[in-house]
Amino acid sequence: MRYLALCALCYACLTVLSPAHAAISAESAARLHTELTPVGAIRAANRAGTIPKWEGGLAQTPNDKPPSTVQAYPDPFAGDKVQDTVTAKNWQRYQTVLTAGQQALLQQYPDYQIQVYPTHRSAAFPESFYQATKQLATQASVNNDGALNAPALNGIPFPIPRTAQEVLWNYQLRYQGRWLTRRQFQAIPSTADFLTLTGVEQWRFASVLNSSNDSLLWQYRQRLDAPKFLADYQRWWQASNTVGSAPLSNWLQLPTDNRPRRVAVPAGDAWESFSDGLQTVDQWPAFSAVWALYDWQLVGRQELFVPYNAYALQTVPLADLLNNKQHLNTAAARYERHRVWVVEAKLAEGKQHRYNRQVLYFDEDSWYLLAADIYNAEGKLWRVFEAHTAAFYDVPTLGSVLETLHDVQQQRYLVRGLAREPFLCDYHSTISENTLQPE
Repeated sequence: MRYLALCALCYACLTVLSPAHAAISAESAARLHTELTPVGAIRAANRAGTIPKWEGGLAQTPNDKPPSTVQAYPDPFAGDKVQDTVTAKNWQRYQTVLTAGQQALLQQYPDYQIQVYPTHRSAAFPESFYQATKQLATQASVNNDGALNAPALNGIPFPIPRTAQEVLWNYQLRYQGRWLTRRQFQAIPSTADFLTLTGVEQWRFASVLNSSNDSLLWQYRQRLDAPKFLADYQRWWQASNTVGSAPLSNWLQLPTDNRPRRVAVPAGDAWESFSDGLQTVDQWPAFSAVWALYDWQLVGRQELFVPYNAYALQTVPLADLLNNKQHLNTAAARYERHRVWVVEAKLAEGKQHRYNRQVLYFDEDSWYLLAADIYNAEGKLWRVFEAHTAAFYDVPTLGSVLETLHDVQQQRYLVRGLAREPFLCDYHSTISENTLQPE
């Protein structure tokens, strides 16, 4: 604990004294192929052996059988057994490896549990992404205002981060594939009508966009088909290299409209459409708040139980998964011990937002946002975010099969991004630029 506190103090001093950083040296970047992984994670196992050495992740399809886009991804770890089960009765024994949000959920609900399985460091990415990361590491820097200076957007710019802003840029530029088409599912089980949305989502990511537009991080299009009154509701979003300093670009087409229209992006803490007040605009996707709203601190690395390799959630019947109106049924959820980067955001003086403080937990192997603890103006824990991830090994990349936002004060929750049959995730079908251009 004394070591962690010292690390936190050092990181805080770096953030205050050196708001802008030059790129790292070639000597430091060489560590990405020795003691660090190609994206900056610690390559070695932890001292106890409960986190294994990174051996390259899952970079190919198990058994050489490619997954179908209309069926669940085969679970390469289906034979694993539960090693620990954390409950309301024993959570204090595991307190050092639980987020504040997990502790709150365990204390609040006697039937809530976290089942811990053996750790598999399955995150893997294309070799071209690793090579681009090594080059970017010696070229990328961040301005005082958080803006990124980089010659390309095709790798992790700060695999050896020194500030919170650098971690946030790594999150924005993590490898997500080239294209993605997936079935959308969102539900709020606490509402009388379950408030379920279904539709299709399409994405184009930086790895393909940079060939035609070197400022875009991703493009997105959503088209709903249920409920009936929202059929053909469409929305477009775009994120550029100004992310962090400006809201995302947004277009909307209602079922009664003839064409899309650009809309003024509401304040980041406005409630997201159809979320029943459980999600703000800047919680999609996961985290997109304007960074200037907060004072940032890079706390450091920490070992935690986090959702990982959640293949089983693809096939659990919805009636079982969402049978509790207060929290997700975690009987089929899989948690593992992993290292994460911890970043803390506190609302800056003179700024306004519903969320006064946020603690974000980024996977060191992928830079994916795995969890977040979110506090209200009174400093009390309000919302708990978790992304249940899996390795989409045919791409390869790491993505979520389910995301949750629990409101620990009103005791209700939202489920989104749930990958369900008969149409799951298609990372291979080409999506043209015109398809995702609203204008």
